[in-house]
Amino acid sequence: MATTIQLLRSDVAQQRPDPGVLRNAIPMVNIHEDEPGLYFTDRLGDLFKVGPVAVSDFTPNSTPQGHQGNSKGELWFDTSGASHVLKVYDGSLWEDCFPDPGGTVTSVALTLPASVFSVTGSPVTTSGTLTATFSSQTQNTVFVAPDGSNGTPTFRALSQADIPDLSATKITTGQFATGRIPDLDASKITSGALSSALIPNLDASKISTGTLLYSVGGTGISSVPLDGELLIGNSALATWSKATLNAGLNVALTNAGGSITIATDADPTFTSLLLDDGGGETLTLTVRNISPASSYSLSFPPADGPNNAVLATNGAGQLSFETSIVGFDTVSADTLIVNNAYTVATLPGPNPGQIARVTDATAPSIGSAVVGGGAAVALCWYNGTAWTVIGV
Repeated sequence: MATTIQLLRSDVAQQRPDPGVLRNAIPMVNIHEDEPGLYFTDRLGDLFKVGPVAVSDFTPNSTPQGHQGNSKGELWFDTSGASHVLKVYDGSLWEDCFPDPGGTVTSVALTLPASVFSVTGSPVTTSGTLTATFSSQTQNTVFVAPDGSNGTPTFRALSQADIPDLSATKITTGQFATGRIPDLDASKITSGALSSALIPNLDASKISTGTLLYSVGGTGISSVPLDGELLIGNSALATWSKATLNAGLNVALTNAGGSITIATDADPTFTSLLLDDGGGETLTLTVRNISPASSYSLSFPPADGPNNAVLATNGAGQLSFETSIVGFDTVSADTLIVNNAYTVATLPGPNPGQIARVTDATAPSIGSAVVGGGAAVALCWYNGTAWTVIGV
C-alpha cells in the first residue's frame, strides 16, 4: 500500500515559518504560487530558504504573513527594471550577482590594416554590423614577416629563407613551372627523392649555392678537387669521398689538371719475370738470394751473338756472348765439354761464375769449398769468394 508523506505546509502567500517554533531537521514548505519555497533551520536556529529562486518585481517576503525578513544566500531574479537582474541576499542587503560595470557606449568602430583588409559598416552608433574583407593583393605573394628580420608582416614574394628544410616526399603531385622556382640553396633539400614526373625541365642555374647530399643524388662534397682527385664510393659512410690513386710497385703516377698519367717507373724493380711466347709456353726468371748480400747490375750485349754462344760476365757486370769458356774444352749446340787438366792448385781466375773440373779433390761435398790433395774428381764454380763444389 502506498504511503503518503506530508510536510509542514502553508498555502498563504509569503508565509514563512517562525524559526523559534520550527524544530531542527523538520522542513516546512509554502505552496502558494506567488512565492513558493522550502525552508529549514540550522542548528543555531536561523531560517534558510532552499528554493526556488523568487521571480518578481518586488523583494521576496515584502509583505510577510509569518516570519519577517529574508534568509542568507536566498536568490531573487528582480524583474522590476528594464534589465532583469539576479540578486542574492548577503544577510543584510540584496546584492547583484553580476553587477553592471557602468559607463556608456555611443559608437563602436573597427580599424584594421588597409593593406590587408577592407572594412565596411564602421562606426556603429546605434545598431549595425562591422564587416572586414581581404584586400586584393599582387599575384604570387604571401603574408609573411620581413625577409631576414623581425617585423610587421606584409604581402611579398617568398625568398630562400622562407622555405624550411623540407622532405621531397611532401610534394606528391603536379609540376612546378620554372618561373615559380626561386634561386634555391641545395641544402634545403635534405631527404627524400623527387619523382621525375614532378620535376620540370629546370635550368641548373636555379641551384646556385649549397651542396646536394648523396641521399638525394648529389655528391655531398662542396670543396674544389685537387689535381688527380677522383670520386670514390664509400659504402661504410654511404657517401662519396675524394681520393687520389696510389701507385703500385714499378708504377709512376702524374696528377695534372683534368688528367692522370700512368706509366712504368723509370727504374723498375722485379724479383721475377714471366716471359710468354704467345703460344702458351712461358719462362720465369727469378732472382735468388745473393751471397754475399750485395746488389749488382748486369748489362746485356748491344747485339745478338754467334750460333751456340753463351752469356758470360767479365766480373764487372758486362755480359757478352762467348764461344769458349775458361775450364771448358768446347761449347757446342748440345754439350759443354769440361777440361780435366785442373788441380785445385792450378784453378784459373778468380772470376765469379767460372766453372772448372778438378781431379785431386779431397772428400768433395756439394756446397762446400773444394780442397786439393786427394784423388776425387769434382765439378766446381767460383762464387766470388771461393771455388765451391757443385757436382761429384
